Amino acid sequence: MSPKISRLLYDPKSRFARIRRRCYIRAYSPLSTAPLSCPFRPSRPARPNQQEAEMNRALSRRQFLIGTGGLAAAGLIAACAMPAAPMEDDAAEGSGMTGELTIDMQYVPGKVTADTPVALHEILHIASEYEDMHPGVEVIFEEPFKATEAMTQPTYFRAGAAAGTLPDITFTYGLTFIYDKDTIVPTTEYLNQPNQYIPAGQPGSSRWLDQWFEDVHPIVLADGNNYDIPVGWGGPGLVIAYNKEIFAEAGLSGPPEKTYYDYYQACQQILDTGTIPVESTLLSWEWDRMVDYLVRAMGLFELIDINGDGFCDDVEQTRAAVAGIVRLDSPYWVEPTRIWKEATNYYQPGYLQMAQTTSAIGYGEVFMTGQTSMVWNANRIWPQLMELGGTDKFGVFNLPRLTNKLTPWGEEDPTWLIARGTESKTVTKTARERGHVDLAVDFLKFMTTPANTARLIHERLGTNLVLPTIKGLEDLEVDDDVKGLVSDYEADTAKPGFSSDRIGDWHFWYEWFSAIQAYFADDMTLEEMIQIQIDVLPTFIENFLVDKELHAEAAEWEKMQADYTPPPWGDYTVPNEPFVMPFNA
Repeated sequence: MSPKISRLLYDPKSRFARIRRRCYIRAYSPLSTAPLSCPFRPSRPARPNQQEAEMNRALSRRQFLIGTGGLAAAGLIAACAMPAAPMEDDAAEGSGMTGELTIDMQYVPGKVTADTPVALHEILHIASEYEDMHPGVEVIFEEPFKATEAMTQPTYFRAGAAAGTLPDITFTYGLTFIYDKDTIVPTTEYLNQPNQYIPAGQPGSSRWLDQWFEDVHPIVLADGNNYDIPVGWGGPGLVIAYNKEIFAEAGLSGPPEKTYYDYYQACQQILDTGTIPVESTLLSWEWDRMVDYLVRAMGLFELIDINGDGFCDDVEQTRAAVAGIVRLDSPYWVEPTRIWKEATNYYQPGYLQMAQTTSAIGYGEVFMTGQTSMVWNANRIWPQLMELGGTDKFGVFNLPRLTNKLTPWGEEDPTWLIARGTESKTVTKTARERGHVDLAVDFLKFMTTPANTARLIHERLGTNLVLPTIKGLEDLEVDDDVKGLVSDYEADTAKPGFSSDRIGDWHFWYEWFSAIQAYFADDMTLEEMIQIQIDVLPTFIENFLVDKELHAEAAEWEKMQADYTPPPWGDYTVPNEPFVMPFNA
């Protein structure tokens, strides 16, 4: 075979390779219902006769069940050749969309990997249908980015933007980490446009943003713009899984009441039976969530959240630190640290040596082998739990609230900080340079319609904790344990909004983490740990100001200190005596 022909056939971006890939997908996908008519022009999978009715009907909750196990999910996936998303006639033709659209979906479509225990094919069909609607478009899925110690997500974004190698559409773990006008494109204008792929009269048809529930609305950063677009599905946020058998043996009939006090009291009750209560790490959001509650209880949240969107981004939190509003020797920072150290008595041995992330290989094994009664951040191991007994053996509950039952600094009845977890997509500088911004946004409009979202949710059922984040699919029949998570969203809730990793340059988080480890290992006192954090923070604030070119703004922030009156706890001093759980006092 000549080198030229070899390149044509096997270059993954060549026209022939794309045709070959599409034929393979059609031939071997479990959703394909029609044989290939020729090796170069595959025929379309058959569609239901009542296609139009199906397209306009909201998906019933009784059509599928979360937590029924892999076989039930596979049966649903194979049985449901979902119809394409509905569209107006003028949206399907003559759009003028052309070009090769590159996408990082955060998984490899059509393949089983360590992160994807069931191959996810449906996005390939959606892309193929979009290509048919827009003959000048080719959709190419790139290998997903995986963060390493050497290549973090911010480094990846900036290096890729400079080299022009970012895909047109990619994902983000933490938008504020990579927010930079030189790497990603504002999406506010597009979110306020109609979505022509949604039938008239349905949420999102007149204004795209209206199709999402408010708790997953795109983040508004300090400049007033959105920079991301949520997908139509997500997990139930951060959750704790528990072993029902171990709970019963400890005399617990179900999840503890929804406060940290009751949660820790349940941990003590389990510990008294000789069982380790919790598998967790120092990156469980246990501390961050407590800080968030106290920031609000002390009336500081509104001072930090200057754009009022319910989320404090890195510019807002750094501004507050420069202005003296955020202080690392304050009760809302120190008291959760004291509580957390005491709470680690309920953790599995060796938690300090574990990797800094709950996505590390091996996380969850202590819980899955019955050595602990609970595990934090259970979303990532839900597929394995379904194989080990499913919801007959395991239950889940949302992270608790911090109240004045545990610390006098808390409120009696605070608003519950809870949000559906959802992946977001961003449109990159590469798309802008290639003239693909409108194309990228148009594809995301098509992908996130209720009909297409239903298809993407279907193939995840039974293997993941997955819930819709858009309107029109909320009538979902789920297992009782998962139903409890869903009903929590109907309570008086707010999005978690304050986090330690958004003060100054994000490398500050590593210094914070190292100091926490030393304090928890009794290698330093609490006062010494806090002082280390105070000493290093100015360096990371300066790095942040240089990186974001915010020195002019910082000069104005510093002037705010003269007008800021410290609250009554301004004379608070860091205590070195350990925290004692009230029920053990």
